[in-house]
Amino acid sequence: QREVFAYEFSKLIGLEGSIPKAGFAVIESDCFNDITDISDYEKARGMRKISRYLFEKGMSFIKKIGMDLQKYLGEASREKLCSFHEYLHDSQDLAVFLDNQIFCITNDSERKEAEDRFNKELDIDSFQKANVLVWLLGDQDAHLNNFRLVTKNLDDGSVVHFIKKIDNGLTLPQKHTYIRNYLAYFSGRKNPLSEELTN
Repeated sequence: QREVFAYEFSKLIGLEGSIPKAGFAVIESDCFNDITDISDYEKARGMRKISRYLFEKGMSFIKKIGMDLQKYLGEASREKLCSFHEYLHDSQDLAVFLDNQIFCITNDSERKEAEDRFNKELDIDSFQKANVLVWLLGDQDAHLNNFRLVTKNLDDGSVVHFIKKIDNGLTLPQKHTYIRNYLAYFSGRKNPLSEELTN
């Protein structure tokens, strides 16, 4: 639910586009597990030793009290309430991009040149919006792998990189113990917020 809520929240506060479009769907598939599966010992054989022990103890108790587990649980339902989000065409993992384009360079001057080029090509508006959204949602999982870089080649030959935040399952925690925001290490953090964001 948090994935969808994060998207709806981004729209509500004027930061739409920082997160891929998301929504809910009820999906049915034979590959989904159901609580009734626990009554099938064969399906439980793959459990770890402690899990098997607890499973066997539970089944022993159920047989002892004469409960018909299958009747109690009812028919299996393979329907799940799922969240889905928009597929980001021409995007890549931000961490992978940085590893391949910058961090792999051993020569200091060449690496600095690559960093400067990336910062120049990075769309500051999308960077700031993603940054603000991470803070407002109290995101505890905003590491580099949870950002996508959408690259656009413009007609004049230049390149622009837009940042999108993904995997928002650890937003809005019940307790604000910490926030993880790797965008805070980018040089773009030094730019003043746009008028749109400050208003």
